[in-house]
Parts: sequence; C-alpha cells; structure tokens
Amino acid sequence: MATLFCTKKYHRYTIDKLNSFINRVENGIYTNSTVFINTPLTKIDFLTIKNAYIAAWAAYDLYGKTKKTQYATNKKELMIMLDLLADYVTDLSKNDISIIVLSGFEPSKSTQLKNPSLQKILFFSAKIPNTSGELLVEVPKLSDSRNIHYYCICSEEKELSPKSFIDGTLQMRSIDHMVYINFNKMRKKHFKGLQSATWYYVYVFASNATSVSPLSDPIKIMVG
Repeated sequence: MATLFCTKKYHRYTIDKLNSFINRVENGIYTNSTVFINTPLTKIDFLTIKNAYIAAWAAYDLYGKTKKTQYATNKKELMIMLDLLADYVTDLSKNDISIIVLSGFEPSKSTQLKNPSLQKILFFSAKIPNTSGELLVEVPKLSDSRNIHYYCICSEEKELSPKSFIDGTLQMRSIDHMVYINFNKMRKKHFKGLQSATWYYVYVFASNATSVSPLSDPIKIMVG
C-alpha cells in the first residue's frame, strides 16, 4: 500500500500563495494541540521565523535588489521550517489523510488511499414480479466505498459448491443445471426467461479496483 505524505509544492509557490499557505499551516498545527503533540517547533519559534520572512519580503518588495540577499536568507529558513513540519506531520499521520489535511499541508495526490477490500455482502433482496419467469434482485449500496460494481448469480435447483467461487473466479467442473450470471454493474438485477415453478439459489458479490468480495450466502426463492 502506498504511503501518504505531505507534498512540498510550497517551494514553488508564488509569494501570495506562500503567505496564505503559511497561515494555513500555523492555524492547522498550532490550534489543534490535542492532535499535533510534541511539535518540532513551538508556536513562538514558528512565528519568529514567519515574521522575519514577512518583514524581509516587505523590505524586498519596497526596496528591490538591495534587500534581496536578506529576503533569500529568510525564505530559506522558512522552507527549512516548513520541511521540518511536513516531515513531522507525515510521520504522525501514519497514512491518515485527515491529519495531513487538518495540518494545512497538502496530501500527496498520487498516493491516495486505495479502495478498501470488499467484505462478504450479508444482506440483499430477491423478489418475484408479476411476470412469469422473472426475478428481481437488489443489493444495498456498500457504504464507505467507491467505484463498486455489483454482480449476481442464479443457480437453478441446486446450490453452488462452497469451493465454486475462489478469488473472484467461478469454478464448476460439470454443469448439469442452469446457472445465470448478471454482469451489469448496477445494484439492481433483472433476470428473465427463468423456469416457472422452479427453485433458484441467488448469490451476489461485488468488485472494485482493489478486490472481489466473497460470494454471499444464497437466498432460496421459487420463480412463478
């Protein structure tokens, strides 16, 4: 799993954007002392370096090149401070993006947390519509998950073997009964052309970019 970290894009920020960023980090870290404990710099240390940088920038903006050297020196000290705090927040966060955001730093976009591994679906519904030979199945939306695809299997008159679905692969040595698989990715499934007055065992599972869930326990239902 990739590790989230505080990006250091602030090294390339314009002056206005950098000034806003400094204030955000100050508020993020030093007004949330219950989260950011044992910071490598006290708030007084932070403000001393911040204020020296702002004063040097104001002088450089007013007097130009004659103040450039002092401005460069104070900006370097500011960047060293921000880098120190960024590394501290990265270590503290332990891959928790909310802590990085709270600190005022920007989390790495290329290493967003992966979709969580999907667990076995415990609840879903299967019902018979008024039309003969049809079956409606609906899977509740899985919470706290993104980009999920839902699938459904109907086994005619027989349950699937416990070993028939392994790591997202349906394995059947011989088929002496009909098995219907709905591959549309929506949560609602509509089967047609089933045998009337016949028992069906209905299973569901889901997938995302990270995993395929285990096969659910079946619902046994007779199609009218």
